[in-house]
Amino acid sequence: MADLSKRLKNLGFVPASSLKIPDKELQRKIEDELGGYRVKSNQGEIVIVEKTFPYGSTYGDLTIQNEYKCKEIYKFFKSSNKTTSVRGHVFIDTETTGLSGGTGTIPFLIGYGFYDENGFVTRQIFLDDPSDELAQLIEFSKELENFEITVTFNGKSFDLPLLKTRFLLAQLPTPFETFSHIDLLHISRKLWRNRLPDRSLKELETNIMGYTRSQDDIPGWLIPQVYFDYLRTGDSLQLRNVIYHNQLDIVSMAVLFQKIDEMLVVSRINNSIDPLDLFSIGQMYFQIGEYDEAAYLFERCLSFSGLPNKFLREIHMSIAWIFKKRKEFEKSIPHWIASTELESIEACVEMAKYFEHQERNSKEAMYWSNKAYNLLEAVNKPKYEKTREFRNIQKRTTRLSRRKVNV
Repeated sequence: MADLSKRLKNLGFVPASSLKIPDKELQRKIEDELGGYRVKSNQGEIVIVEKTFPYGSTYGDLTIQNEYKCKEIYKFFKSSNKTTSVRGHVFIDTETTGLSGGTGTIPFLIGYGFYDENGFVTRQIFLDDPSDELAQLIEFSKELENFEITVTFNGKSFDLPLLKTRFLLAQLPTPFETFSHIDLLHISRKLWRNRLPDRSLKELETNIMGYTRSQDDIPGWLIPQVYFDYLRTGDSLQLRNVIYHNQLDIVSMAVLFQKIDEMLVVSRINNSIDPLDLFSIGQMYFQIGEYDEAAYLFERCLSFSGLPNKFLREIHMSIAWIFKKRKEFEKSIPHWIASTELESIEACVEMAKYFEHQERNSKEAMYWSNKAYNLLEAVNKPKYEKTREFRNIQKRTTRLSRRKVNV
């Protein structure tokens, strides 16, 4: 154990007990100022802040729903859980003493949310004395006993590894070790990548949920300093903003989860979905191998007018690829041709392959190879890419020229 302590110290590990706590003369009843209550145990003291968002209450343009079923979203995550009830989900977000993680970073605020009979509940465990971290971890561990799926936003890279480290260092079992995990950041990036340049949680609140935070919010990068200022001076004024920030992060995750699952379910029938989002959903199903669903959604995209050419090309090429995989070449051809009219080099190459290998028509194959060559000459691409593609086309035309041309 002594060797372990020495190694952790060399790695920069900071025990929570080593952080300075506020001068008792400056310390106020922080639980009252934050609107919470204090919990005392043999392991120490913590402050808990709770708030319930009733079912039917609005959150921007959306409504917090009661006991809705969800299943479609699980397809895009490696999940062994079979539950379709949101009651089994716990939404987790932490505020920490540093933004880079590592063994020296402490989650002074562990926030989590869940659904109960009254609505969506946020519960936040605040560490007003860092030496009481054990009490915080034990309380959090007890709270997770009734859940089986964790939901986060970038928690795969930050929140969950950080919490695992704190449980490990406290020599406690990690309570969510066997849980399935859904990281909404990754699915949000896929779902809105064609429409939104920024898919941060705050931007999704504005552009997808129609929600705007009040002036009580605080930038995430400032939060560690606010906590250190509190430990140094006992001033809790800005801590209220930290609580607000964390609370809204949790609620936004729940509403975003609800919105994404709803979009996936109604994408087959709802014409109000933005065509770029519909295209993204099709891409998502394509990536997990659900080609029937992907083809249907891509075909629906083609019913919308005004899509940029680069998306139309990809839609046609994706549909053509699905039919080609099934060896239904006659269904691929119209989409390859549509893509060639949009100046797709790849589509010209596919047409050349089709006529060479399926129709044994060297003349037509040569025509499409030459068309691909001409398009490649005009396109603006890095030199190394053009050189590679020119060589591939030249190999094909050389091979075709040696064959007897079919008339």
